[in-house]
Amino acid sequence: MSVFDPLGLVYPCVIQSRVLMQRIWRSGILWDECIKDPEATIWFQWLNQLKALSNVVVPRWYGLQRTAVDIHVFGDASEKAYAAVAFLVGTDIEGNRVCTMVAGKARVAPVKVVSIPRLELQAAVLACRLAVIVKAEVDFVINNLYLWTDSKTVLMWINSDARDYQKYVSHRLAEIDSLSKRSNWHWVPSESNPADEATRMDWPNNKGMWLSGPPFLYDPQEPWPSYKREEFPADDTERFERVLVVGDNPQPLIDVKRYSTWTRALRVFARVLTFITACRTKQRIAVSTLTINNIQEAERMLLKQSQARSFPEELSTLRFGLPLPKSSRLLKLDPAVYDDELLRVRGRLGASTELSFDEKHPVILDGSCPITRLLVQHYHERAMHANHETVVNNVRERFWVTCIRPTVKAVVARCQHCRVQRAQPNPPKMGDLPLVRLTTTRRAFVNCGIDYFGPMEITIGRRREKRWGVLFTCLTTRAVHLELAASLSSDSAILALRRLIARRGQPAIILSDCGTNFVGANKELRAALRGLNAERLRGEALAKGIEWRFNAPAAPHMGGAWERLIRKLKAESGFAALSVFKLGARVIGHTQINDL
Repeated sequence: MSVFDPLGLVYPCVIQSRVLMQRIWRSGILWDECIKDPEATIWFQWLNQLKALSNVVVPRWYGLQRTAVDIHVFGDASEKAYAAVAFLVGTDIEGNRVCTMVAGKARVAPVKVVSIPRLELQAAVLACRLAVIVKAEVDFVINNLYLWTDSKTVLMWINSDARDYQKYVSHRLAEIDSLSKRSNWHWVPSESNPADEATRMDWPNNKGMWLSGPPFLYDPQEPWPSYKREEFPADDTERFERVLVVGDNPQPLIDVKRYSTWTRALRVFARVLTFITACRTKQRIAVSTLTINNIQEAERMLLKQSQARSFPEELSTLRFGLPLPKSSRLLKLDPAVYDDELLRVRGRLGASTELSFDEKHPVILDGSCPITRLLVQHYHERAMHANHETVVNNVRERFWVTCIRPTVKAVVARCQHCRVQRAQPNPPKMGDLPLVRLTTTRRAFVNCGIDYFGPMEITIGRRREKRWGVLFTCLTTRAVHLELAASLSSDSAILALRRLIARRGQPAIILSDCGTNFVGANKELRAALRGLNAERLRGEALAKGIEWRFNAPAAPHMGGAWERLIRKLKAESGFAALSVFKLGARVIGHTQINDL
């Protein structure tokens, strides 16, 4: 990590230390332990080789004219590392051919074992990346780009279609195609490859081509190494293996779980079969036009699909003419496979001429199969959501379904129409009682409610007048106090309240309606109540230290405590008391009548 070599001038030396570091960690040594042989021997040898770096001389000037130059990038790999090195090739001032190093890169091979061809391909990718960097950074005009590798397998991969190989190879070939052209790639022998010096781990005992370049770059292009396309090796180890698998249990043409009704599934399947027939016979058939034969064939195929899923062993056994095993759940049904390739109940009705073939030999279906449940749902809806036994009877006219009653119950349990029809109301929970109804330690009529009832016609002399009854009820004890009101005016209500106070004591809280919520009162009563001055009543109550609370408008349920008592008073059981009340009103008029 302390080596500063951004151009990669001494990578053949530096890469040896990195390979050694990888080898040390792979040996399983701890970080505070001393390294052992042979790693220690290699370490000291590498320290001695560092002295040779003092003899490395790299000129600061490329020595090239400001003319077009060529870029040559070499890549190579071994089991321990892979590397790439770039050179600029041109002419000097005197016209001599010059080859100078620009940059180099080297990487340690991954810990995971990778084949040599794949490492060579990774070195080719590294060479492409280095070529792009050099081409972008140098100030010379680039004439040609040459990419060199000593692996003919890599060259064969580069000149092939990347989609024919596995992902490791295809991804790297795709990057090579994006960074270079196929015409840029050339083959070079290993002994003439400068990148080979960074992968052999014998620096500085090498030919020194890492800095000076291979000898053939100083020569014209004609004697350069070449190869023929026919020399590509026949290596198919990285190609995709395309295998055709033929299974005995293919996937169904349609998935009935996607359809909500049996009729819709039949129609869709019938259209699919019609389309398949048209493709096989190469005839123009209107897929949208369905016949009864198409529907029947679709039904047969769906039933066959259900049986193949539910009873594969029984079908295989019966088709070979063997008896069913004793563990089969269809053993008591005496099943048989008929001409339509469906598993049916043999039964003892074969000689009957009045019954149809489906009635004599019903099709066997599994109750847990989705196709069967969709069929049972169809019969349930066709029976207008009738009881279970009706659906069971209709289904058994053509089919024998195992565990049919649990199947029908499961279908009905998921039927939204039946769930709505059989749903029970869920009344809301009642709220807590108000505080005015819970004052059990105080006298009666401390918290009371007031309401009017009537009118009642009375006879005074030769005239007939109307009177109204005023009902006061204790909200805690349900005690009732009755008063008589000559009218629905505020004065009559105040006088009735004063008579209540004189006999029962002064209330603390009074509850009543707003005066417009007497539902069921006659037209005259509603018209008269509009003149009731609620503000005057409230003021009179406040003057006596009474809190008068009015219920919300159009909410008679809030006055249920006194509304129920008025109903009881008007009922037959209270007819005698009401008659006496009317009699007192006729006799004594406005006087107190609570003693009658």
